[in-house]
Amino acid sequence: MQSQSLDFNHKTEKYVLSLFIVLIFLNFVKPLADYYLGISQRIFTISQMILLLIFFFVVSKKLVKFKFLEFSFLLLIFLRFLTEIVIDYSNLPQAAFSLFKFIVIIWGIKYMALRKFSFLFYKRLEKTIWIYFYITIVISIIQAFNIPPFGVVFSKFGGNILSGNALGVVRTTGGIGGTVIDYAGFVIMYYIIMVSNYKIKLTHFFALIISSLLVFSRVVFLIMFIGFLYKFVFYLFQKGKILKKILILSFALSLLILFFSNQQLQQINAFWASDESRQKSDTERFEQWKNAKSDMAGLPLLAGVSMGKNTGVPTDGRVVVSDGYFQGFAYDFGLLGLIVYLCYLLYIIFSVSRNKKVAFLVTLLLFTTLIINSGIDKPSNIIILFAMFAMLKMNKEYISCMAIDEFGYRGTTFFNNLSELH
Repeated sequence: MQSQSLDFNHKTEKYVLSLFIVLIFLNFVKPLADYYLGISQRIFTISQMILLLIFFFVVSKKLVKFKFLEFSFLLLIFLRFLTEIVIDYSNLPQAAFSLFKFIVIIWGIKYMALRKFSFLFYKRLEKTIWIYFYITIVISIIQAFNIPPFGVVFSKFGGNILSGNALGVVRTTGGIGGTVIDYAGFVIMYYIIMVSNYKIKLTHFFALIISSLLVFSRVVFLIMFIGFLYKFVFYLFQKGKILKKILILSFALSLLILFFSNQQLQQINAFWASDESRQKSDTERFEQWKNAKSDMAGLPLLAGVSMGKNTGVPTDGRVVVSDGYFQGFAYDFGLLGLIVYLCYLLYIIFSVSRNKKVAFLVTLLLFTTLIINSGIDKPSNIIILFAMFAMLKMNKEYISCMAIDEFGYRGTTFFNNLSELH
């Protein structure tokens, strides 16, 4: 097979990589500027969004022809914006930020999904994101053990408010605030790479385990389990020794039966009920969803209650729905907006993915994350979202000719790589 070129296709690729690096750098500047200079993190958040908007406006001039779903989504968002400022002009800042954010998302995903990039660009982008990931782990360790001199800085400033959990372990944020959704994005991107059946680094796998323990998020644990189970099931149906697969399947089923036995479930429920702080947190979350649902009656159920209250920058500093991105989006844009948005995401995922197996896995993991948690559209997370679609695009374009000696990829699966441990 012919090796891929190790050159960039055009200069724009270097600009895209530079943009990602600048955005990542600004993430870590937020807490430092907040602590030493008293500059609000929102200044940097807005700056990140403006940079993204300007960049994709400049480089996407030839991509202004939108598909029907893309155009419908943007039109719906724009009409909702006009309606919002007519009804209540004081909501202009949060509604405008929400509008700009979705323009950036549409342009950014479209650019990453349609532009013809070199293989070198994809590998540099992947390397950049993994370096970003490992830096967040280092800062998480600083947070978890309050290591001076930056323990306090990265734990209490720049939006990095730490919280505890039922085990009394500090839930870290990686130094950039709200890293639950960030690490979920890293896990999804990891499975995008893994499902493509080319060689991966086991260090990434172990780093994901460490990061998930540091952030201690149920959604991260959940999608790691779903992704591994998904891959495990497909592995069982691949060609190979039947007896070996039967033994593996029997062992897995035994573990599940043991875990979900009545006695085990009773112990879990007793443990959960014994922690008042966790009970209070979950109760507040359900009450929040309940209150948001009560506002969505009649026309607001279809068109939304208040644009930007969850998807923009709320002027009072608080969102209506703190958890559940789709629920918060429905509050802002109604069920009609949510349906169009879901259709758009499905269209993009299935059109960019190499096959239906990959598309289904990404949909399963991404939608599970967005149902449970919010924040995927924050500027600090948008770069991971764009990288995920870039990895999908790379898989579609380059997997068919993966004999790439320069990078050492040989088409081996994740399970084959486990043998390296022995």
